[in-house]
Amino acid sequence: MSSLNYLGTDPDSNPTDPKNGLLVLNTTRAKNIVDNFAVTRGKTLGLIQSGWSDGQGGFIGSLNYLAGSNPTGSQQTLQNILSYKNGNYDPCIQSSAISSELEKYIATNKIGVAGGVAATDSNNRVPVAQLPSMGSGYLIGPLGLSSTWSGQATTVNSGAGPLKFAEWAIQTNAINFQPLVFMIVNAATDNMLGRTVIEVRLSNGPTNTYSTVSPLVAMGTGKSYYTGMQTISVLPCATSSGQNGFSSYPPTYNTYLTAWLYDAGIGTSKIENVGNAVVTASAFLMRVLAA
Repeated sequence: MSSLNYLGTDPDSNPTDPKNGLLVLNTTRAKNIVDNFAVTRGKTLGLIQSGWSDGQGGFIGSLNYLAGSNPTGSQQTLQNILSYKNGNYDPCIQSSAISSELEKYIATNKIGVAGGVAATDSNNRVPVAQLPSMGSGYLIGPLGLSSTWSGQATTVNSGAGPLKFAEWAIQTNAINFQPLVFMIVNAATDNMLGRTVIEVRLSNGPTNTYSTVSPLVAMGTGKSYYTGMQTISVLPCATSSGQNGFSSYPPTYNTYLTAWLYDAGIGTSKIENVGNAVVTASAFLMRVLAA
């Protein structure tokens, strides 16, 4: 209350002089002295209310004053705020509260670039182009057949020729690749001197014409001197004898893989019910790093 007296040190006296340091006054007088002192509550609020500014007359100036040159405790937090505002953020000197909050965010210039973090697409997945290679690459697949046909085939160079009985219409993709194909097929030949052969070849676009120029991707052969239905495993193989390594194909390649059936002897090989004849068929695109 204003009628109560205050007993304490006179702020205008010499603190080292024991004769002149005592002051007796009421609370109204004490409040006037405080309000007219160099740093007051009212003056500080006025600086804050003047707004955040780049000069020293607003909030920044208030923080600079309050933080001081040798900050501790809450003063250190004020200096941390000033340092971050001025672009001098160093996580080693920030308070734990500010550091933990800032760690929740990633700078936009660190997304999708080397030395940063991967971005995500509209499906919340990392784009293929930003995935690292795993070993010699990674696989896209398994990819199932797009179409199947049934019928009969004779030798490569005579009669009806090879039979197109299955196809993968993969088309373009996002990587440099090498195709891999695995199949299990039930087929038969009608002659002891016949031998069933299955090949899978690659083409740039769909084709209905068998050609040895098209890269050979996978191959399987039936038993010799055997007639009737048999199960043939089709596995990846070299395109040519003496091949060292393999060719890769660009993302723009209009990828079609076609399975062909023919008889390597004098018989007639056939697939009668392709729905049951193709037990399993899977294609993969193995990523190949560009040179």
